[in-house]
Amino acid sequence: MQDHSTNKVPRVTPFRQADVTRAIKGAQAAGFEPGELRISQDGTIHVLRAGAVSIGANRIDQLIEARRGKA
Repeated sequence: MQDHSTNKVPRVTPFRQADVTRAIKGAQAAGFEPGELRISQDGTIHVLRAGAVSIGANRIDQLIEARRGKA
């Protein structure tokens, strides 16, 4: 029987810290102050201006907020 505990599959990350830093610096170079940063599961980085209307809460955000309200 093979011991699978030592077989680790490398985790692929869709983005890196450098990608986030580059997106923020790019937004600042474009002349606006980043306010919100969202990263989707495929690694797409969305930078919203400070004071901009949010693109809306997803179902997970709603569940977290509901749970916080009950605490």
